[in-house]
Amino acid sequence: MEGLEGAAAEAHAILVGYLLSLLITFIGETLTVRLLHDIWPDLPGLGLNSLGKELQ
Repeated sequence: MEGLEGAAAEAHAILVGYLLSLLITFIGETLTVRLLHDIWPDLPGLGLNSLGKELQ
C-alpha cells in the first residue's frame, strides 16, 4: 500500500498540471499566474512566464 501513496501523489501532480495548462489555454498565462499568486503566494516561479521573463 505504501507504493500506492506515491502513485496517488504523482497522479495528483499530473492532474493539477493539466488543469493549470487548461487555465492558461482558456484565460491566458498572465491571468492564470495572477490567480495562482492570490491563492498560493509562496509558489516558486510565479514571477516568471514560460520563457523565464519577469511578468508585469
